[in-house]
Amino acid sequence: MSASGSMFSFTAFAILFLCSSCVAYEVTFDNRAIKINGERKLIISGSIHYPRSTPEGIWILLDLSKPFNVKGFMLSLELDRMCARNGIMEDFQFGCITLPNIEMRTNNTVYQNEMRIFTQKIVGMMKHENFFASQGGPIILAQIENEYGDVENAYGENGWKYVEWCSDLVKSFEVGVPWIMCKQDNAPFPISPKSDSTPKIWTENWSGWFKTWGSRDPHRTAEDLAFAVARFYQLGGAVQNYYMYHGGTNFGQTAGGPYITTSYDYDAPLDEYGNLNQPKWGHLKALHEILMSLEKTLTYGSVEHHDYQNLQYVTVYSYQGNRTCFMSTSNNYDFHLNFEGNDYVIPAWSVSILPDCYTEVYNTAKVNAQTSIMVKKPNVGEDPDRLEWVWRPEHALHVDRKGSLKGSSTLVANELLDQKRVTNGSSDYLWLLTSFEHDERDAVWGKAKKVTLHVNTDGHVMHAFLNGKHIGVHGPVKLIAKTNNGDVERNISSNQWVYKTGLHGEELGLDLVESHHNHNWKTENRPENRKMIWYKTTFTAPLGTDPVVVDLLGLGKGVAWVNGFDIGRYWPKQLAPEEGCEVECDYRRTYSPSSCQTNCGKPSQRWYHIPRSLLKADDNVLVLFEEFGGTPDLVSIQTVTVGTVCADAYEGQTLELSCQGGNVFSRIKFASFGLPEGSCGSFNKGTCHAENTLPVVKDACLGKEKCSLKIAEETFGVLRCKADAYRLAVEALLLMRNSVNRPPTPDDAVEEQEDQEKQPTLQEIINIKLIESGEKERLMELLRERLIECGWKDEMKALCRFSLPSHVLVSLLFVLWLSFDFRGLENE
Repeated sequence: MSASGSMFSFTAFAILFLCSSCVAYEVTFDNRAIKINGERKLIISGSIHYPRSTPEGIWILLDLSKPFNVKGFMLSLELDRMCARNGIMEDFQFGCITLPNIEMRTNNTVYQNEMRIFTQKIVGMMKHENFFASQGGPIILAQIENEYGDVENAYGENGWKYVEWCSDLVKSFEVGVPWIMCKQDNAPFPISPKSDSTPKIWTENWSGWFKTWGSRDPHRTAEDLAFAVARFYQLGGAVQNYYMYHGGTNFGQTAGGPYITTSYDYDAPLDEYGNLNQPKWGHLKALHEILMSLEKTLTYGSVEHHDYQNLQYVTVYSYQGNRTCFMSTSNNYDFHLNFEGNDYVIPAWSVSILPDCYTEVYNTAKVNAQTSIMVKKPNVGEDPDRLEWVWRPEHALHVDRKGSLKGSSTLVANELLDQKRVTNGSSDYLWLLTSFEHDERDAVWGKAKKVTLHVNTDGHVMHAFLNGKHIGVHGPVKLIAKTNNGDVERNISSNQWVYKTGLHGEELGLDLVESHHNHNWKTENRPENRKMIWYKTTFTAPLGTDPVVVDLLGLGKGVAWVNGFDIGRYWPKQLAPEEGCEVECDYRRTYSPSSCQTNCGKPSQRWYHIPRSLLKADDNVLVLFEEFGGTPDLVSIQTVTVGTVCADAYEGQTLELSCQGGNVFSRIKFASFGLPEGSCGSFNKGTCHAENTLPVVKDACLGKEKCSLKIAEETFGVLRCKADAYRLAVEALLLMRNSVNRPPTPDDAVEEQEDQEKQPTLQEIINIKLIESGEKERLMELLRERLIECGWKDEMKALCRFSLPSHVLVSLLFVLWLSFDFRGLENE
């Protein structure tokens, strides 16, 4: 699974079908589909990596899959980060790499022994719980290795021998379900090869992409993802799996390479926290419902393909007197055709599904699902500016004149060793210490104008200390002396190096809730922008059920723990490039991770997930280890929820609107049926509008967690205009249920009427553009940072909160926007 960010992946098995029966059943296949007890099945599944979620989260996701119409999950177990000892998984991070004489993914006895132990352990656990279909369980398909066909030739003859070994290994397990080996055309029995005799299986349909430190946020539109799915089943696909269905969070040290962030959101249908990612979730849900209703036709029907040239096709499935049509175009312009005497227009880069080959019921480019605007809300009941912080320094280590480090468990070697081999994954941090004598009488080194420490490393960051003083944090070991006669180098790579794994604070257990050293935290004289420092505070768990995050704005780089649990690495100071983002994503092209990116000029990740299962009602402990400096004054606990719901749906559909976390619709800011114009946040009535739209939407939705609206003239009134298709546009605001505790007043009606009729002012237009481009948030962050640099104290914050309402801040941002070129703002 290359998209996972792991260097290698060896999938032990994948759950692809959920079965409620406890009776054993047979799983076979032919060239059309996977067969359950001889009956062909259409399968839609989604990937979840259990270490990136929580047990509570997994059960929530299983429940959410029911309306999503996902019929299975692919749960992966990978050997690339695990090794086994005596049948027990150990050392999640780097165990295998450290074994002597090991060579990964080839005919290597050391590696094959570890892989056998691991897979035997996992398969044994599944058998013990009766999880395989042959035992009445849910596992219908198993996979060994992953995408090995892409690299097999690099291993020469040993590559094929390894494939044969994999085949013999899985044969010995006797699990009673088919085995696959992704991208392996020549896989030997019992592994099913990629061929004309096997069904089309798509194990990784990327719902988005992973994010790396210093990069923009990658996205894949709902239209493009739905297009890929519909095209796959149009062309005879049997099993399609979303990678990812829910991405989750890289807690602890579980983030893979290349330098993946703690968030593994992946722009999946369910976001990092488990929220519905709308409109993607709803748009795909509707597609799944259509596809599953056509299961018999698609798996048993005869197929006719009509090629209209230029990547334009009509596919007809016929079964028991019924016909279903798929019409598609892979161009960036519309496809006009006459099919069987009827005219159709297929929007660019889309697929239309006509279950009766006459009426279109779904088109991948026409999104009829709500769009949820997610917001971060402060922790109600706790003042974020009143978090009481204590601190402790992390002292730099140094060796004595004999080159020894006293009082610590160390490794000594006369060479530079790889960090992974030394730490064995037990810590992100490794001290490499050496000593050298600097003789001022030396003809070269004693008279050098400048001495530079040069380090060659593949890492993003390294910290260098000389005699206990921090002298640098950047890496591409040698010393370089600047003299009148040029540079002189002194290689110290073969010096005696002392290796010490981990921080002193880790050794003391400062990240733990209970520690013998808890009494040594300091409350006074907290330094500003100090490197290598520990911070600690306590907080109250937010009320409700919305996901919880910690905003680490103001900090540099480090690691965070909540109640002793490592929630991952943080790096707010690492910004995405200023250029390369799109205000509007044009999905009409082949997807790539760079096609649709946002978050330019802002931290790669600012908010970090705290699973609610970690929290107590009160006295939750947050511990931070900060490498770069910065201040914890802006750190706050927040919740993630839906703030605004918008929709722009087509006539003939039923629009379903919903809230989350106990919220209800508190206000309908805009509603128009006819030909509305604009987009979410700037909707306007068009030339055609049903006057009864707003009262109907209010009656159906206000005060409720969800509502449905049939988009038709019979719902909103007859329109006195003609158009090929009418639409319903809605923008609704949400509040907690207990906040909606009064009946509407005449003032509310006036305010809503004004919202419907007024055109946006210049300031409002600029504010909308600031929000859409992400510049508003960046400017607010910049303003806060500048205020802190100027000595913004707690009493000044309180005064500003009292005297500077949010609309004034918008006005201030408005002035900034008019006054400065954004590209140069960082330097102002």
